[in-house]
Amino acid sequence: MKKINDIIKDFREDNDLSQIEVSKYLNIPRSTYGHYETGNSKIPLETIIQLSKLYKITPNDLLGFSSDLVGTDISKAHKLFNLIQKENINIDKLIEMIKLIENINN
Repeated sequence: MKKINDIIKDFREDNDLSQIEVSKYLNIPRSTYGHYETGNSKIPLETIIQLSKLYKITPNDLLGFSSDLVGTDISKAHKLFNLIQKENINIDKLIEMIKLIENINN
């Protein structure tokens, strides 16, 4: 099971955020947040809750209690969602393309 410091770093990177941006969101110094990611400081429960709100996930996801999906399927879904938003991809066209690919593969 992944450690929480690795998980919070993965989610931050998957969401294309810097430590400075996350620390501003949490209203803490960047160095404090940096210590959370390196595992040098324990993360307070309130911070875990704030991070889960930031990433729109459950605290369990940050704690690594999601059937070992953290860092794999959930992370990939977040990356895809962020890419779709960032690139302003038309969802309907994307669905059409996926269906077309599935038909070709079948």
